[in-house]
Amino acid sequence: MCFAAGIGWKFAFDKAMLPLFLFLWGVKPSNKPAFVRVFAQVEHRQLRPDKAGTIALPKGDQHLTTNGKIYITRRNGLLMVLFPLWIGKGSNLRGVLVCNRAIGSSRSVTIFAPGPWGGEDRTSPEYVSPLNRQVEVDIEREVWPHAYRVLRDLD
Repeated sequence: MCFAAGIGWKFAFDKAMLPLFLFLWGVKPSNKPAFVRVFAQVEHRQLRPDKAGTIALPKGDQHLTTNGKIYITRRNGLLMVLFPLWIGKGSNLRGVLVCNRAIGSSRSVTIFAPGPWGGEDRTSPEYVSPLNRQVEVDIEREVWPHAYRVLRDLD
């Protein structure tokens, strides 16, 4: 069909796959205003993280992440808010990291993130203190100014 209409197969495939790709990453254009709004609430301290840098999102915003939570890291004036869009085993994840300024030329950044922290039982050998619940994520690309698609994939 596409060939009869003069459209190459590759173009038709790429065009057809783009919405699915954006949906799977959660970076569809309709999510950007919500990410920016939630980021502003964190920046203005209307939403406050716990000791592990975690904020449980209000009911109306829980759909923005895979687990209804965001992860906040503040370092040297840089505010970073992780919206996890996929959480795998261990500390593997994919998501969008929204910042108050550009990260620069760094290809990775250490942030608070979901992971296998051993629960809240402090006697568990797997327990990790909330202040140490950070992982290094790779920056794949900038999706809009000061917002980055990030991932951690050790497998």
